[in-house]
Amino acid sequence: MGFKTHIIRKVGIMFGILLITMLLTISLVGSNMDYILKQGVAFQIRSELSSDPRISASFSDHAELE
Repeated sequence: MGFKTHIIRKVGIMFGILLITMLLTISLVGSNMDYILKQGVAFQIRSELSSDPRISASFSDHAELE
């Protein structure tokens, strides 16, 4: 078995392990991805509303106009 064959075999094994790891990660995390994204968006909106009170005031002004 030559050196090139050994390297090609090792790279193939590493690629296979990487592929299996990615598939497992996507299958485990992907089922909860909607929930994770919704929580991230909700956190971002809450932080922006709390940091700039003019944003929340604009919502209350709009509700009074209707």
